[in-house]
Amino acid sequence: MLEKLSEYKITNRDGSFINADCNTKIINTLVRKINELVDAVNGILDYAPLEMAMKAEPKIPADPYTEQRKWIGKLCKFWFADAENSTFGILDFVDAGPHPEPFHINCGESEQGWYPHCEPVKPDDDIIYKGE
Repeated sequence: MLEKLSEYKITNRDGSFINADCNTKIINTLVRKINELVDAVNGILDYAPLEMAMKAEPKIPADPYTEQRKWIGKLCKFWFADAENSTFGILDFVDAGPHPEPFHINCGESEQGWYPHCEPVKPDDDIIYKGE
């Protein structure tokens, strides 16, 4: 809501008003016209939805890889199209960008790259050594 301006008044030290001169009359005429515009704008616009939208917290899109980000630094299984033809390594990075391969593995020079599929290795998987 826009606020109106108050009229320009010149007072003595004792609080009594001084007789307005020509400049004061012109200023007060402008203030009254501005206040009329304020009334018109306030009558046309409904500020309640705008104020509520400004106070509302911005909606951040949900990250589709929230669960997978918990696996960073863990031993994971990576594959392209066939889970049987997979590689194992440490999940280094998850990128939610527009490319189709969001999971990055970095296990030295021989094993690194981006993969479209990733899942953590479970304690009962065959890759985990369980002893004799």
